[in-house]
Amino acid sequence: MKHVHKAYQPVIYNGIPNFQRSDDPASEYWQWWDEQYNRCLYGYKPDGYERIAGRYYFYLNFCKIKMSDGVREEISHPYYRDLDHELSEVFERAKREHKGIILPKAREKGITYDCLGQAILHEVVFYEGSEVGVGTAIPKYMEKDKLVLNEMYNRLPLELMGGTIRKNEDYWKFGISSQEVLPSGERMPEKESGIRSVIHFRPNFNKIIDGFNSLRLSWAFYDECGLINKLLTIHNKNLATFMRGDTQFGTMIYGGTAKSFDSKDNDYEKMYDMADDLNLIKFEVYARKALHGFIDYKTGKSDEEGAQKWIDEKMYKPVENDKLALAQRQQEYPSEPEHFWMRKSGGILPLGIINDQIKNIKADKRFNARTKEHGLLERGDLKWVRNFGGEVEWHPNPKGTMLIYQHPKHLESNVKYSNLYVGGVDPYNKVETVETDSMGACIIYKRFIGISEECEMPVLEYVDRPTATVFEVGKKFQDKDVFYNNLYKIAKYYDCKLLVEDTDTQLFAKFKEWSADYKVLAPIPTNEVSARTNQKNRYGISPTEGVKVNLSNHLDTYLKAHPESILFLRLLQDLRKWGAANTDIAIAFGYCLLYDSDLNAKRRVAKEDKHGDEIQRPFGAQYVRRNGKLVCVSDDHFFYGKQSQTTVKDR
Repeated sequence: MKHVHKAYQPVIYNGIPNFQRSDDPASEYWQWWDEQYNRCLYGYKPDGYERIAGRYYFYLNFCKIKMSDGVREEISHPYYRDLDHELSEVFERAKREHKGIILPKAREKGITYDCLGQAILHEVVFYEGSEVGVGTAIPKYMEKDKLVLNEMYNRLPLELMGGTIRKNEDYWKFGISSQEVLPSGERMPEKESGIRSVIHFRPNFNKIIDGFNSLRLSWAFYDECGLINKLLTIHNKNLATFMRGDTQFGTMIYGGTAKSFDSKDNDYEKMYDMADDLNLIKFEVYARKALHGFIDYKTGKSDEEGAQKWIDEKMYKPVENDKLALAQRQQEYPSEPEHFWMRKSGGILPLGIINDQIKNIKADKRFNARTKEHGLLERGDLKWVRNFGGEVEWHPNPKGTMLIYQHPKHLESNVKYSNLYVGGVDPYNKVETVETDSMGACIIYKRFIGISEECEMPVLEYVDRPTATVFEVGKKFQDKDVFYNNLYKIAKYYDCKLLVEDTDTQLFAKFKEWSADYKVLAPIPTNEVSARTNQKNRYGISPTEGVKVNLSNHLDTYLKAHPESILFLRLLQDLRKWGAANTDIAIAFGYCLLYDSDLNAKRRVAKEDKHGDEIQRPFGAQYVRRNGKLVCVSDDHFFYGKQSQTTVKDR
């Protein structure tokens, strides 16, 4: 049996024959190059070895990339590796099945070379009139990709170079340009001939989300997707680029290195989870694959078992007792899908704990792989029953905007607990851009009530940015008013107040207009805010640096004590990127914890005040008389409430 490289790279080991150039199809020159074209297009199977796709034959035999021997880097032909072979088959499958590819990967695997060589360059060299694209988050990453493509193309044999018609920042066009000059000296319009294929470059998807929308591309490579904001929106807005009627003819590749997931959202992870729905093939490149020192270069085979053992012993084990350090190592050396989506850049909250809970939720047999929601959660909407500001009822709806774990708890028939729930709200800016992708978020938190009761946990998640007009109980709600109306209903349903970030003046004005500000909005949490605050609103909280520190501390404390109590996947994903990106849901949850802490502090102060007559009330509640009024100072009666004004429909 031949050496694997000799088998798959005959052009490298045997060289290009020194035939005289000829236009005669019967000549040795023509026949040899005709055979190479066929191999590059239709594949190649050496005796005793597996077949390789044409694109991989082209990459191995004619492309040059930057290679390292551990001492220095040099431009050379790539080695045969099982990783590149497997990826070439994924490329083939994607074309055959009319799909795209999502490709989270470990560092230093050379996958960018594969995507640019086997997919992008192969297409423009061998398919006349083809158009392909390369997209990045910001220009500096595009410069690296252009350099790779330039090195590959310029080092091709002349027989594979179709000439260059034009090169600029936006596109490279290959082929031949000619211009006829008449005897009068007049120049005729330029004529293009030859391959006439094009590579389009879009270096700034973080600002221009529909960069490919007007094109028709057979391939597109989105590089370092972990840095691209609103990737799912970009996918949807550019989808027509790859369609012919109801058939997807083009293939998009979403690739990203595990180290670089610093976008302002979790769209890349969301797309990975939604791969089947988005018509994408998953291909994960783990650290154990083609790891230096664990690959037999004579056969091109990876020793994945040995590599994983080394990663476990040398990378994971030394830091196994430090959750944050372990999470960082797992991100650098990913061994399973969850490792790809860890956020190292935040590092403020306990990543290991968060990631473990995300993993537990996804592994739970009740987890719905289609909706990406735990089976104990119910989606639906709240509606006013008769009058605005009156009774509220719950309507289960798989397309609803609210997600509930527990409905309000009642003491007895139609008597609700008071003060058992608190809400946190992070509102949103009116103008949405790619770089400012804020959503409105509300979390309802069930406070401590007793050791025998399931409590101290988020029970409702509402994340929305309404743009429609809604008519309800004779009133019209449009855009942000829809969001405010839903907040009102949530507060009414749980008989609680909402601690709102005071960055949205329109919100406070609207609730005042509805005569609901004092009913719904929580006052400044004086035990959590500096006495020197410049906050002008009597309600809500200003997101000062001190408040942000408090939020981080409360979140950190909670996650170390009750991580298993969070069943909302989006909240956990937000907590994972705390401090590194927009975290609307995590902020709303933080305000719940801060508000809860403020109320607890106020109760402790009341209980320490022993002045006045002590009086017993039902449920063992203890009151003290203060300024002629009875004030509750015991935990028991603190939660005793009033007649319920909410119902649950169809439960």
